[in-house]
Amino acid sequence: MAPKVEITFPISSAKTDASTLTIKGTATEDDGIADIVIEGVSADISQTNSTIQWQAKIPVKKSFKQNINIQTQSSNGHRNNKAGQFSLSSLDLPYMFTIDNENHRLIGYSSGIMVLNLSDGTASTLSVGNISGSHITYNNSLSLAITASSYGGSLKASAVSLTSNSGVSLFNYDMKQNNPEIDYSLLEDMLHVEPQNATYFLVRLRSARTKLAIYKYSFDNDKLSLYMSTDKLDDFYHNGAQVGQGRLAFFNGLLYFTGLDDLILTIANEGETPELAKRTYNSPLKSINIHSITGLAYLIDSSGVIELNIATGELTRISNEADEANLKIGYFRHSQIDEQNNELMVLDLSTDTLIEINLSTGERKETFKNGIGEGRKLTTPTDIAYSKKNKKLYIGESESKMLYSINLSTGDRSPLSNLSVYGAINDILIDDESQQLYVLLSNNVHLFDLATKTITELINVKSSNYYRGTFTGFDLDKANNKLLITDTENSSLMALDLSTKVLNTLTSGFGNNKDGNSSTTDVKINSTNNIAYVLSQSLGAIFSVNLSNNDKSIILDSCLSSYNEEILAPGDWGVEQLFLDEDNQVLYVVGSASLAIYNIESNTCAAPRAGLANSFFDITSTSKDQLVGTYFNVVKQLDLKNGEHVIISK
Repeated sequence: MAPKVEITFPISSAKTDASTLTIKGTATEDDGIADIVIEGVSADISQTNSTIQWQAKIPVKKSFKQNINIQTQSSNGHRNNKAGQFSLSSLDLPYMFTIDNENHRLIGYSSGIMVLNLSDGTASTLSVGNISGSHITYNNSLSLAITASSYGGSLKASAVSLTSNSGVSLFNYDMKQNNPEIDYSLLEDMLHVEPQNATYFLVRLRSARTKLAIYKYSFDNDKLSLYMSTDKLDDFYHNGAQVGQGRLAFFNGLLYFTGLDDLILTIANEGETPELAKRTYNSPLKSINIHSITGLAYLIDSSGVIELNIATGELTRISNEADEANLKIGYFRHSQIDEQNNELMVLDLSTDTLIEINLSTGERKETFKNGIGEGRKLTTPTDIAYSKKNKKLYIGESESKMLYSINLSTGDRSPLSNLSVYGAINDILIDDESQQLYVLLSNNVHLFDLATKTITELINVKSSNYYRGTFTGFDLDKANNKLLITDTENSSLMALDLSTKVLNTLTSGFGNNKDGNSSTTDVKINSTNNIAYVLSQSLGAIFSVNLSNNDKSIILDSCLSSYNEEILAPGDWGVEQLFLDEDNQVLYVVGSASLAIYNIESNTCAAPRAGLANSFFDITSTSKDQLVGTYFNVVKQLDLKNGEHVIISK
């Protein structure tokens, strides 16, 4: 038979910003292994006892999806051309974009100019020095991507030629010339109008109160002019209109703009007073886009997407936010109409998602993915647990109070339960044998049965007359059918008997709560030596508690990286989670920007350099030296041996 492989890094399809990535795994074959090939690269193969390990460094292509295939061959010639498959993504969606409908492409900006073909999904990037901005638009006649930004009263714009890959500054204008009293400025939107060969800029200006102004740059005479001064909207301000997110659109000779509550305003010529075109009598508008062929306008507010027939004034809601389970518009950034596909493309920053909304049906989809895996997007994943039995991760979100499962083969996310009625999630752990998930909240503990999807409250100290406390972390003492729980309010280690539901104090005195820091934040049980390890945030220390007599002592209160960075700084709010790899007797401490790695047997501690790769909120391990953890809106994997990291669900 051909060799079988298991991929350990990345453990699923993944996202990376690296140009090369070391793929790792294990293999089994009774007849011996002759070769393992990943994307044309032969792997280095080694054997330790009965475990066969392999690794190969492969090039990463700049793409939203690079399919990776693993081929194996045994010593007697048996081959498997599809021994393993996964995919890599290395492109990030731009944080601002515009659509060139004539050539059916998206043009955006992040660290450079990206041109994405909307027909076949191929992308190219241009790196042009000294070009940046917060917004982008496109001059089709001159093949120029125009970027602009506004800070501190200045408005500046640049242009990048998509034919010559060269950039030039258009202007850097001091808006205090027209508005000497302003102390703050923000570019809300910009729009190039092809028939006029001119670009408009909608700017928020603040002095005694915040107001809107519009500037116009003419490419024909290389001139910037004040198109609409702040006082032109005074009547609206006097009637109580408030400045919010503003956007520009153009149709049939009129410039449309939003930015005052639910109002849609128009202006035809420079210096004129804008007129009210329509209001939605709903929440403040976030965006307006107008289809150049149909003349239909599409508005976004907190309730979803609204279609406006400009000719008749009729409003129709075409996509309701409340009806959407996965692709919600949370932190709106930008939107544009893809006229060939009849879709409104919306960039949501809360999940880094480019949402495509069908303008006929209102249905939403995601084609160009900035993330990994399908399902509802993660927003604040904080706590994590790993099931070896079913190869799944379990995630708790502190803000949304949601529980998720993540399929490690695909990165797909499935909601399990919403615990919002109980409070914020502080920790989770899994009893792999019984397939039950324990959930710790500030004042109570719940048990979630993964088979029946039912939840049971084990204890609620708020309803108790004899105890008050705040739970922060816990671990399962399987042998004694107990949960050990850290209580930061009383600086103590508690034991909850799962049979009687009686809660007892084992020991206390792990530091004081002060200046926003917690005393005890987490606990992990080492059943090998009947020891509990308790983390004190306020002291920046790990205690060892002998569970036979509850005696305690500090075993670690400092861990320096090779760059002399202290991971266990007293009072560091980021020091709040422990993870114990009991098989290898290694205790991990999650710090603010790195990990403290404590070898229990040798009583030594090491820490990788502080940085993004080593930053987590909570961690677990899928195999030796492979850590998986939560961080902001992603789940990522870190290979401790070589420091490479990937995102495995987002």
